[in-house]
Amino acid sequence: MVGALISDVQESGLLLVTDIDVRKNARKMGKEIRDNRILPVFRLRRTSVEGGAGRLGGDPPAHIHVHETSDGRVQARYREPSETPAPYENDALSEIVAELDSVFAGILEGRR
Repeated sequence: MVGALISDVQESGLLLVTDIDVRKNARKMGKEIRDNRILPVFRLRRTSVEGGAGRLGGDPPAHIHVHETSDGRVQARYREPSETPAPYENDALSEIVAELDSVFAGILEGRR
């Protein structure tokens, strides 16, 4: 599932920041957990969110969390990107990031 998600992320115009293998990192600490991956993604674009016209920036990274359930199923979840900037009360940023809600919904459709 992770490979297909990464492919869908790239096809949607988003960029994968990294692929965090939580299980592998837990093993380094002597702990054993079920498969657990975090895929931070973002979209690079020109934006004037900070007040400067045409500044090159990125939408705040959003995370796709892929994990194995206790019954062995693999699920992918995410928090809607529009929830990320809410604490900053920045209408311009909120509007830009809200566009990503439908992009994420398309990537994860049928995988939740």
